[in-house]
Order: sequence, then C-alpha cells, then structure tokens
Amino acid sequence: MFNAQIIYLEHVLNDVFDSTPDIYIENVFLPPFYLYNDVEAQPPNYFRQASESDPTYMRNSEEYFSATQYIVHVDAALAGDVILIAALIDTYNLAGMQYEIIFDL
Repeated sequence: MFNAQIIYLEHVLNDVFDSTPDIYIENVFLPPFYLYNDVEAQPPNYFRQASESDPTYMRNSEEYFSATQYIVHVDAALAGDVILIAALIDTYNLAGMQYEIIFDL
C-alpha cells in the first residue's frame, strides 16, 4: 500500500511544518465487488439486510473512480496553514490522485 511517493510526501510535510505529532498519510482503497459464475469457483457473495452485522454494498463504477485515494492527517494546530499544506501536496501529488485533508485533535 505504501510507495516512495507517499513516504516522500510525508517527509516533506513533516519537515516544512516541524510537526511533533507526525503528519501521516492513510491510503484509502475500495475493493471492487465482483459477481462470479459458478464455473469460476470463487467464494460466494451473499447479500444481507442492513440490520445484519455485515451488509454488502453495491457501488457504481463512478464511486470507485471519484473516491479519495488517500487521506492526509494533520494536527489541528496547523488548520490555519491549510492553503500551504494543499499547495505542498499539489506540488508532489501524482497525476489523477485525489486526496482529502483531515485535521486531527
């Protein structure tokens, strides 16, 4: 799940802001949901009611492509620097990757 770009981006953000609680990046991955034929010998997928313990959600293909690929967790004390944080992330962000900045307490 981690690659050199994510590690490098974390390093740049932590160096610029000298943050004691580290700024860290969490990868977000939506696994695709496939319906298989019996001949494919895959484990069965069960549909459940919302009241059951583990409901199965069917998503549209647009939800997989428009979803956030990673979340940048930043200390709430740096909330005033959101423009600078976003500018740094945009500088090093890979093309097509979408992110979200969350300020943690």
